Amino acid sequence: TSEGTDRQKFEYAFEVYDINGDDMIERKEAKKILNLLCRIQGFSENDAVMYTNTLMLTFDTNQDKVLSRTEFINGCLHDSTLGHISNPFAI
Repeated sequence: TSEGTDRQKFEYAFEVYDINGDDMIERKEAKKILNLLCRIQGFSENDAVMYTNTLMLTFDTNQDKVLSRTEFINGCLHDSTLGHISNPFAI
């Protein structure tokens, strides 16, 4: 199904974001990847900061200041704007 394909893409995207391999996405990791994705897509560094803040606030459902694999994938699947900007495959 389409959702299965999207889920697989976001599973892989999680691995890209999880730079240090601790199975969590920290704000600094999200900012680094979103900055690269925004630059590739023609957005500014300020846009990357805004997307990072929104991503962390929206997807961090348990408010522990990091994103688990489940939080990231579910967030991407349910928020089409952030899911698109966060997806390295959407470029």
